[in-house]
Amino acid sequence: MMRRLTLLILVLSLAVCGCTSAPPMVTAIPTITDTPQPTATRTHRPTITPLPTATITPTQQLEVLNTDGPWLVLPQEDGLISVNADGSGGVVTFGWIPLLISPSPRGRQVAVITTASRETLQGSALFLMNFPGGESTFLVPLTNDFTEPAEDGNPYQPNHESIRAVVEHPNLAWSPDGRMLAFIGAQDGESADLYVYSTVDDRVRRLTDTEAHEFAPSWSPDGQYIVTFAAKSFGTGEGYDLAGGWAVRVSDGEREFLYGLPRDTREEKIIGWVNSRTFIVASVDEICGYHNLRSYHFLTQTATPLEHGYFLEAWMAQSTGKVLFGITEDMIVNCDLDMEPGVYLVSPVDGSQVHAFGAYPDAAAWVPQVNAFLLVVGEELWSVDGETGEAAVLPSPFAGLPIVSPRGEHWGWALPGESGLAGLWLGEYGEMPVRLISEPVDGMIWSPLGDAVMYYQWEGDLPGLYLLPTLGSEPIWVQPYAASDSMFWVLP
Repeated sequence: MMRRLTLLILVLSLAVCGCTSAPPMVTAIPTITDTPQPTATRTHRPTITPLPTATITPTQQLEVLNTDGPWLVLPQEDGLISVNADGSGGVVTFGWIPLLISPSPRGRQVAVITTASRETLQGSALFLMNFPGGESTFLVPLTNDFTEPAEDGNPYQPNHESIRAVVEHPNLAWSPDGRMLAFIGAQDGESADLYVYSTVDDRVRRLTDTEAHEFAPSWSPDGQYIVTFAAKSFGTGEGYDLAGGWAVRVSDGEREFLYGLPRDTREEKIIGWVNSRTFIVASVDEICGYHNLRSYHFLTQTATPLEHGYFLEAWMAQSTGKVLFGITEDMIVNCDLDMEPGVYLVSPVDGSQVHAFGAYPDAAAWVPQVNAFLLVVGEELWSVDGETGEAAVLPSPFAGLPIVSPRGEHWGWALPGESGLAGLWLGEYGEMPVRLISEPVDGMIWSPLGDAVMYYQWEGDLPGLYLLPTLGSEPIWVQPYAASDSMFWVLP
């Protein structure tokens, strides 16, 4: 008890700097329309001569954040560093271990879950960073005397499941308008429960009190409900022991029971939201993984089947609500599937499917800036339209997903390693990019307007963070700090 009190005092001092309902109604799944797969004209990849390596002189930067923003945040192992859009700044804005980080969609605020030790997870707490300035405010501890992890970090202690619920899942979720933060905490009672923090009145409210551990809150698009599932335990790799799922009304904490869990499920995975009362969900079992893809309206408790069989992964088109799911040849054999391999686009309205592409991708992502799924298949890059499922091949310097600018006008690749293609490649979206930097580059991020690029590299005479103020300009070394693909912008 004394040790727990000491940890809490330390965190505070640092902060100064359901009921069962009827079974869901189910409609029959429609027959798949096997649309002929489109043929595309492949683009020849020209040989590109890299630009000569520029002689770069470091610029003297002031260690202060401006008041206008935006600000780039660089997560580190033991804190967060923030820089201005021109690369100046380099201010340590958070000096503790960041476990989970979530910037507000409204800008100017970042939620951070921290801990005193990555090994033991003791002393976990929730902070809020505020910009400009990046000052950190302590909100709440996330454990109590019962749920605080053991000093030796023993994962087999009964109370260890509560801290797993807090830190092992995407448990920081901002409301669509950015005025409320949903999070999972274990500071009251013996389980992990759902809480919300209001930036309007600076108040934390507990929304659930269950014997199981809530995890992975998901907001409805109108910000009125939060859907969560709860587990009695999270297992050791073979799935969860689920207890149920609920849609919680934020205004008063009233809970709507979702549905009776499938007997063989080890997890229920929300793929995305179709509208403010309907989400896409899939069950997961220990045999072949994802299956039973369906849309679910939680107020009417109506389920619409989209795909009964197994699939390896699914991605949702936010603009249309349609889902792209993929099946491999091995799954067809091992999971007894009567389907062709590849990816299928399915409608959440009636479950109609289009066989969009005949091979499972090595990598895939929904890119809202261009209203398309991008897929890496072998040595080629393909796009699949989020409405029609039409597939087309795109020019690319190598097999890898690009980073598309915020307005969808440009794209780029950052390639490290010893490959002859290593470097920074930039160009207009849909056109073959040009290699602007011929030395290995470890990562990149577009500016919020897409007119500049920050990238980092650790080889060469001057490792660190670089800025390309315009796409045709010379690179400017701006900071010596490490960066990663998890760096992000905080908008003003």
